[in-house]
Amino acid sequence: MTKAPQRMKPNILIIVVAVNKDSAINTGTMPVYDVIIVGAGPAGSSAAYDLASAGANVLIIDKENFPRDKPCGGGLTTKTINALRFDVSEVIYQECNRISLTNNFRHPVKDTASQTIAYMTKRRDFDQFCLDKALKAGARFSVMSITHITGQNGQAVTLMAQDGRKITTSFVVAADGAKSTVRRIALSKKDRLRYAFALEGRVAIPEKYDRQRLDFDFFMVPHGYGWVFPKGDHLNIGIGNFRDKSEKGKKISKKILTEYCRKKFGHAEIEDVIGHPLGGGGWSAKVSSDRILFVGDAAGTVDSLLGEGIYNAIISGQAAARAILEAMKHNNCPMVLTQEYEALFNVIRKDLAFCNRVGKGFYGFPSLFYLSLLISPLRRRLLESFASGKTVSGKKGLTGRIFNFPETLLSAD
Repeated sequence: MTKAPQRMKPNILIIVVAVNKDSAINTGTMPVYDVIIVGAGPAGSSAAYDLASAGANVLIIDKENFPRDKPCGGGLTTKTINALRFDVSEVIYQECNRISLTNNFRHPVKDTASQTIAYMTKRRDFDQFCLDKALKAGARFSVMSITHITGQNGQAVTLMAQDGRKITTSFVVAADGAKSTVRRIALSKKDRLRYAFALEGRVAIPEKYDRQRLDFDFFMVPHGYGWVFPKGDHLNIGIGNFRDKSEKGKKISKKILTEYCRKKFGHAEIEDVIGHPLGGGGWSAKVSSDRILFVGDAAGTVDSLLGEGIYNAIISGQAAARAILEAMKHNNCPMVLTQEYEALFNVIRKDLAFCNRVGKGFYGFPSLFYLSLLISPLRRRLLESFASGKTVSGKKGLTGRIFNFPETLLSAD
């Protein structure tokens, strides 16, 4: 087990909100909860942690019980570590400071950063850890599958579950992934997200394998790459195509993943192969609707250059929490909610738009753009920038800036 770096000390924002602590026993049109968060992944847990820490009455619901397995490369970048409100060293199993790059197995290049590039975790453990932090902060959790949403334009929103249960809330945070049920119910077809797709599995770690190295084999699939990440007791091997499904491109398949494994390790012994969609297009996606805010993959926050999603999931959840707390100061006004969230999310939009522009060039002209990675000074600068916690656009991660921790003092009526 390794120690994650000390997080940057966040600025403190003090907000005072009056909340009826007995609201949980009210019936009729009165909200039972201040906020219901649909989805208990990093985005949902980040929103829940901030809201519950501020004293809000929060319920997290998920269609699955936790812990549960979640397909993901599991690499936490420095900016992600910095964005978290709490230390996650307990669920970090490997630190990596070396990279190996190829252009579809051609022109290999290796490099080493002066500090850690990525902190490797297992999503089963990481997601449970973050959820536990939210629950300790005061949030509640329930296993529930949502089928209907009513009353969105009134003073409260009612969510109906598959088992017949009904729960009412002032606000909803949709953190239920790329195939968001809330998004499908609450928004029209024209507001559907762009989707990318990834496929991954587990392979045994060969003898004398460099466990501090991240492998990226670019362009082995159009608009994507193959990867191998060390995960403590195994290697995570995967392929991802970050192109919108509507665009032409070679589809991801188990056959391609198997062939990739054979090229990397001389065998095709992959276990637990699983595919998963990635929610993209957040640079132009609709992310709010009256009393509902969309975060993480449900808001299309996976970048279309490298396919990273956890960082934007976390900060979008934090932005949603801040917007809700601001709305609570104004009698739960939905207009304040959407205005505040849109302003905060605009920072994420700009970075996603930058990744989209660069991604079109990088994957559209692979030989030309890969050449830039072969140039040592430029590669070193990019590597050190990434390791220091900057975004792809070269900006410092949002820790302590506008997504500062809302240490809210709530006064009961």
